[in-house]
Amino acid sequence: MLLPLKFLVANRTESEMNKQESRQIRYFIDHLGAVAPKPAPDMLHARYAGFAAVSAVSNLEQSTKDAFKDFAAKRHPDFGYFIQNHLESFNAQLKLNQLKDRYLSRFGSTRINQFDKLLEKCERRALKWAHVSIKSSYGNLIIWRHTCAHSGYLDKATLPEVAKAARAGEIVIRALWFSLDKT
Repeated sequence: MLLPLKFLVANRTESEMNKQESRQIRYFIDHLGAVAPKPAPDMLHARYAGFAAVSAVSNLEQSTKDAFKDFAAKRHPDFGYFIQNHLESFNAQLKLNQLKDRYLSRFGSTRINQFDKLLEKCERRALKWAHVSIKSSYGNLIIWRHTCAHSGYLDKATLPEVAKAARAGEIVIRALWFSLDKT
């Protein structure tokens, strides 16, 4: 079961998070699942799952950069330019503690507290309704991306598991967007 994105505030539009990128990764993973030959060697499925994990994390990375750039640009154009240049070295540094300690902390404790509150709300709802931990799924996706990027395949997860984790990743990044959006 894929997690619905309504674990966050239902009245919000999806415009804050790059809706098109989000749809593209979902479409891509669904397409991979459809074209992957059913009776196929495990190594082929491991490569498909790994490729999906790398693609999903790349998408989440870009959405994270966009969130910080948009936040900074709303404050001042020069600040937006500074953040854009600062994030050039941002490369797969998306673990929850990295997001909070390295990036969100620079914008004040209020942003971290808001992010934690939103994420906890999502976590409770996901555990109650879908019996899925968003934080754990997101952490797994980051690990799977790292594993595949360095080995070329992913033998620890299936394509459906990667799809669920990518959905959890979207929820984490939305929580980030919303925490930055609060004034």
